[in-house]
Amino acid sequence: MITRFWAETATALVTLAFGLIVVWGALEFGIGWDTSGPQPGAFPFYTGALVALASVGTLVV
Repeated sequence: MITRFWAETATALVTLAFGLIVVWGALEFGIGWDTSGPQPGAFPFYTGALVALASVGTLVV
């Protein structure tokens, strides 16, 4: 039987991997600020970073 602890840990690891993949992919499009506004990778970068950070928070707590 799988305990709640292991289910939460596995889910946090999967979402951490997903967040890091999104961050890595966003870096290819640029995450800075251009003359016309944010570059195309800015929103996916910060969204992936937020998902990864929340996953790390779940693993720590």
